[in-house]
Amino acid sequence: MVGVKLTIALAALAAAAAMPAPASAASDWRADGNAICTDYYDELAIFSGEQSDTELSADLLIGLARLTERKDARLAHVHPPSAQATTFKRMVKVDLRSAKTLRQLVKSQGRRDFEKLINRYDRDTSSVERLARKLHLGACAGDGDVVTGPAVEL
Repeated sequence: MVGVKLTIALAALAAAAAMPAPASAASDWRADGNAICTDYYDELAIFSGEQSDTELSADLLIGLARLTERKDARLAHVHPPSAQATTFKRMVKVDLRSAKTLRQLVKSQGRRDFEKLINRYDRDTSSVERLARKLHLGACAGDGDVVTGPAVEL
């Protein structure tokens, strides 16, 4: 008897897992992604406001890399529908590569590959913005007034 009840319970769980998510869940991933990116831009504004030097210092580049990595770690927990999943994963992957490039810039300042790394960073950030717009993630694309939290007070 217990075996039958367990089988029925497992079958019900499997059926529930196979059901498509409600339509509202499909739009929630965008809200989650935009909220993460809005938080990122708030943190970025606060961080840049704390910097006394406007040049590309090691502290500035490492700080930007950390903020980007933290944002991307949070975005990795967002799960868009399968139709957008590949583009979303690509956006996060390219953004992580931009953070890695920032770290490489710290090591290469004054050397020949500095310009090459700056150009890679620019290409990657442009690609992230383009992919974010394609996914209708305006905050992740940097569109509009994305700074809405504590950084507004700066």
